[in-house]
Amino acid sequence: MSLIRNIQIPFKLLKLTFYRFSKYPKDIPFYFDWILSLRNKKNGRSTFVDRRPWLTYRAAKWLDSYLKPGMRVFEYGSGGSTVFFAQRVKRVVSVEHSPEWYKMVKNTFNKLKISNVEYILKEPEKGAKREGDCSDPHFYVSGFQNKFDQMSFCEYVKVIDNYPDRFFDMVLIDGRARPSCIMHAVKKIKKSGIIVLDNSDRERYKLAESNILCNYKCVRFFGIGPYSTDPWETAIFLK
Repeated sequence: MSLIRNIQIPFKLLKLTFYRFSKYPKDIPFYFDWILSLRNKKNGRSTFVDRRPWLTYRAAKWLDSYLKPGMRVFEYGSGGSTVFFAQRVKRVVSVEHSPEWYKMVKNTFNKLKISNVEYILKEPEKGAKREGDCSDPHFYVSGFQNKFDQMSFCEYVKVIDNYPDRFFDMVLIDGRARPSCIMHAVKKIKKSGIIVLDNSDRERYKLAESNILCNYKCVRFFGIGPYSTDPWETAIFLK
């Protein structure tokens, strides 16, 4: 209890912690780190500051044991995960849609002298027609309709097409138009490679999962993750 007093954990957070203990016992090893992340969030910290992926704790631990120095990783969506991968693999290709975020992450690469990341800015294009919903991989639209209404992420998604088939050991899908990203990623994964889909519990990703990734073995990590009071799921698909 002295440790708890030293970090001054509010009663509401303690109550939430004990609730999570009972519901997600596999996450018990990560609870202290989780509590600290919730407190540090108020001080402006994030997974980007921590140089870690914003995935569930157990999924991030699995990846840490999977990644090897000679691997090549592609990711949709950048940040702490990009630094995390760059420090563990041979090459990272990362595509980002936000110019403001791109500039900030790029500056971090320079400060840390990271040279094995090919960082690509690809903003969405105006004029997309919403003839289908965001769960359909062929429409290249984001689920955040209010923010990206009438915006197409076609060129963003197709960045991966510039690389040979079976080129990457891993593709992380944690950005925009994720069903479309799944559709384009499958040809670029090695026979022994993996696709990582964050927030895989969202209903709008189920169509792409069932139609495109149906022959993959799936390991699902539902539970807590840093800087969020709500649990979510990160799924890893093994080819």
